[in-house]
Amino acid sequence: MECVDTAAEACTLLLTTRQLCNNTDVGGHAQCNSITLMKRVLVASLLLAAPACATDTGSQQQAASCDATAVFAESVCVCGDFKDVGNLVVGKSREQDNASLVVMGATKAINNFQVRGDLKPHGGLDAIGNLEVTGNLQSAGTVDNTGNIEVGGSLHAGGDLKGFGRLSVSQDLGVGGQNSFIGYMEAGREVAYQPVAEPACGCADDQILDVAGAVAAAKVANDNAAKGVPTSVRNLGATAIKLTAGKYYLTDLAAIGATGLSIDGAVELYLDGDLVHVGAAWVHLEPGASLDMYVSGSVKTIGHVDLGNKWEPSQFRLYIGGSEEATLNVGNQIFNGAIYAPKADITYVGNTQIRGALTVRELHGVGNLEIGYAAPSCPSSEPTDPQPVPEGEPPVVL
Repeated sequence: MECVDTAAEACTLLLTTRQLCNNTDVGGHAQCNSITLMKRVLVASLLLAAPACATDTGSQQQAASCDATAVFAESVCVCGDFKDVGNLVVGKSREQDNASLVVMGATKAINNFQVRGDLKPHGGLDAIGNLEVTGNLQSAGTVDNTGNIEVGGSLHAGGDLKGFGRLSVSQDLGVGGQNSFIGYMEAGREVAYQPVAEPACGCADDQILDVAGAVAAAKVANDNAAKGVPTSVRNLGATAIKLTAGKYYLTDLAAIGATGLSIDGAVELYLDGDLVHVGAAWVHLEPGASLDMYVSGSVKTIGHVDLGNKWEPSQFRLYIGGSEEATLNVGNQIFNGAIYAPKADITYVGNTQIRGALTVRELHGVGNLEIGYAAPSCPSSEPTDPQPVPEGEPPVVL
């Protein structure tokens, strides 16, 4: 039987009913009566109550409901302040994704600052050097730049626009306060400032994912017994073990450095306590696998993560529930994955490259920081065949 869009049919029926009852015949009488009206409204009600057609969009929306898609909707979300000295590049690592940098607090950047997408420094922007944004630049605060500003979309500042040097805006320029920028300035057109909506970064207390609560729940309900995996890391020994698709809970994390974990399938791993280090020394993802790792406490150091398919970095997600500062130290390697730490500050020094996404309380660093966004997708409950891995090295930022 052919599927019918019942909601659309109901709307059409009600619209034609209203038109019919608004019209009159040559005698001035309405072309519908109470019985006709009641019949049409009843049919419309039945149509609205009927099951809707199944659509790909509805299936995708249902499948997209998970922690990964909820907390990594933006390339970078900084709940507090962001301070960068050196070279910063934020873009995308895959063609299908859209890059963005969102800072809820104050943003301060010195030297070279490139966002190949939208820049949303909600608490204001203070930049010295070169600032390039290919999309829109939107702030509820003041934008102050000394040097060069190039915006490929529109620039809206709720506070003042000030500084000196060169300012180029391809589309609209709207300033809520005073425009006192000195130097060369061009814009597609100057418009009245439209209030900038608060970015949906999920930084409010009632919006932050309860990582510790998720770990506590996994302590009670997990697949350890069914899969023959002990809950204590000390009982795992120093040999590598394979975790197949399922939900696992582990404690005694101080001994985890001696244990190698091989992830095969869609795995949720809940770690109770603090971790000294997360990196390639003890976790490996097989091709086609995905790992959601929840740590109830803090992680001191985050290093290089070895994925089975570095072309799909969104398959590793690290959720940190603690508030202790973490250091992102990947050396000359690349971190492949997404990091969620809305209660913790993250610092970086030297050459730091990330394929994935980042949500933190505050972000501070000196050196080179490159982030190529790879939007995560929800793990599939159905096993999938590993796709062939392309040769060569994928780009960090497109």
